[in-house]
Amino acid sequence: MTLKDQLEKLAKEYPLVLHTDAGRLFSTVRRMKAERKMGIPIFLRTGFAISTKNGKAANAMTKDEWEEFYNALSERLRGDYPELYESLFSPNKAGKGILDAAELTGPRAVEIANEYARNHSSALSQPGATLGGWTNKAESKTYLDVSQNINDREAAVNAGKARNQIAIWDVKSAEIPTGGSGK
Repeated sequence: MTLKDQLEKLAKEYPLVLHTDAGRLFSTVRRMKAERKMGIPIFLRTGFAISTKNGKAANAMTKDEWEEFYNALSERLRGDYPELYESLFSPNKAGKGILDAAELTGPRAVEIANEYARNHSSALSQPGATLGGWTNKAESKTYLDVSQNINDREAAVNAGKARNQIAIWDVKSAEIPTGGSGK
C-alpha cells in the first residue's frame, strides 16, 4: 500500500470530527493510534491537535514529543471519558476491557499484554506500578490492570473498595473479596 493510499484510508476510516470535547478527543486519539500503528511518518500525521505544553502541532513534533503527547491525550480520554477509552483500547472485540481467560493463554497473549502496556505507559511509569491481572474463575474472565503492591492488608482492602475492584490478591494467603463490580 502506498503512502498516498494509507493517507486516503486514514481519511476515510478514521475521520477527524469537530464537535464536543469528548468527540474531538476521541477522534483525535483514534486517528493518532491508527497513524502510529500504520507507521505513517510523523510529518504526515494529523496536525489537527496542538500541544499546549510545547505549542507544536502533532505533525511538527519529534518522535519523543509525539509519543508523550499521544500518551497524555490517551490518559485524558481514559480519565474523562472511560467508556470511549475502553471502546478504543479494549483488547477484546466486545469493548468491555475484560478478556476471556483463554485469550491470555492463546496466541495473542503477548500482543494483548504489550498493547495494554503501551496504552497505559503513563500509569505504568509511576513508582510502584506494575502490569497485573486477575482471573475471575466464576466467570472465566481475566482483568488486566495497572497494579500496585500495598503491604498493609487494611490499606489494600480499602484501596480495592475505593477502586471498585471485585477482589484483591494477598500474596501471602489468597484472594480477598472487596465487593466492587470491577468496572
